[in-house]
Amino acid sequence: MEKQILDWSMISSAGYCFERYHLAHVLNWGPARTATSLAFGGGLHKGLVPIAKINDDIIGVRTFMQEYAPFDGMDDVRTLEKGEELLRAYSEQDRESGWSEVQTEISFALDLSPTLTVCGKIDKFGLKDGAKAIQDWKTSTQPWQFVANPNHQATMYLLGAQTLLGPEVQDFYFELLGVFMNSGNGYRTIRAKGSEPRRTESVFQAIHVQRSPRQMEHFIRQLHGWDRKIRECREEDCWEEVTENCNGKYGLCLFQTACMAGDGKQAVLEAMYVKVKWDPIKGESIKL
Repeated sequence: MEKQILDWSMISSAGYCFERYHLAHVLNWGPARTATSLAFGGGLHKGLVPIAKINDDIIGVRTFMQEYAPFDGMDDVRTLEKGEELLRAYSEQDRESGWSEVQTEISFALDLSPTLTVCGKIDKFGLKDGAKAIQDWKTSTQPWQFVANPNHQATMYLLGAQTLLGPEVQDFYFELLGVFMNSGNGYRTIRAKGSEPRRTESVFQAIHVQRSPRQMEHFIRQLHGWDRKIRECREEDCWEEVTENCNGKYGLCLFQTACMAGDGKQAVLEAMYVKVKWDPIKGESIKL
């Protein structure tokens, strides 16, 4: 049986809709243009690395500017100025407080069986208040919709970290970066509701989660379940369409236009999408 290699992007795609997984990771279709949300988040991620490692927001801002410059002007909220504001505010608010011995972008590959490997890239590893911990940066215009528990990315990355870095890695931190048009210097004002006063809060939020051995075991069983389901879909050449997720909480599915075309689906794919292959080991797309 052929070995299957899955990262979190592929697993979440299958969980979202098996037809989406089919289009993206079997037929290798992808959007012709990178979404500004992905470009902005990716640019911020690269800008955060020197801040986390050497506390240098100047290099961080310069790195972000270079990455996001081709996309500036395509989005009213995600701009070069907003990215610079967030990175400088992240440093000024000392979001790295309590962290030491920081390493970034650590890759792991975990063989769960002779036919299944799961892999990923941990954004940050180090000591948080003296304890080994890992962190993942999340950029969103709607951070209030983020769910930390249950969140299987955290479970999978803790599993990978414990295998790679030792079982004492028990702490996972989501660092949410809120992208708001009305923010300034890393803060935003929340309007008053009823008798509640107006208040100012940081656009950053750290969420700490842990996973018990029972939760880890349950998640591993789910990974094997996803593996079996994907294999069954391949063998039967039948991929379930989860239509209630066509308009997800974060926006339209990237393949909605093609799926809406019915019998014209292939023509839409060829006209509006490009052939790309996702490399789960590197965590990046390669144009074919």
